[in-house]
Amino acid sequence: MNVILMRFIVMVFSLAVLVQGCNAQSDEKPKTEEKSPSLSAFPSDKGTNNAEAEKLRNSGIEFAVKLENDRAIAEFTKAIELDPKYADAYSRRGAAYSNKKDDDRAIADFTKAIELNPKFDLAYINRGASYVIKKEYELAIADFTKAIEIGTNSEMAYIMRADAYEKIGRKDLADADNKKFKELMSKPKQ
Repeated sequence: MNVILMRFIVMVFSLAVLVQGCNAQSDEKPKTEEKSPSLSAFPSDKGTNNAEAEKLRNSGIEFAVKLENDRAIAEFTKAIELDPKYADAYSRRGAAYSNKKDDDRAIADFTKAIELNPKFDLAYINRGASYVIKKEYELAIADFTKAIEIGTNSEMAYIMRADAYEKIGRKDLADADNKKFKELMSKPKQ
């Protein structure tokens, strides 16, 4: 996969998550149980009890969906200022930075999201994609592997890890991941 295709995949994947976030019911309260904030956890587990931070996050999502990345970053930053432990806001801001090709800032935000919530599989996937773009394949493979262990969005992690394995000449492992990706994609979603 070339860098342009990798950025496109990350952007499409991020937009899918962002769009899902836009469909959030604003009257839902965050769950207190420990749960991985993944596609299935959004939007019911937003990760903040600060209503204003959540409002700013939702505004950022709307800008991100329109690919108005600078405005999205500004809104996510305000949300983070109100709630510095808001992992989802860091991850979404990281995705906006990634869309702007600012991979160092994206990685920093994904890393902070992971620090705040070590079970945040989407942050691992997005950070791994940023590492692939920077040609830091071993770091990318480690992130995709962690996302697979968490398990919620494994399909994307398998196909992206396959690409990273191919880049380091491990065709055997790339083939195994491609096979697993196809297997997962052929199963009906529950």
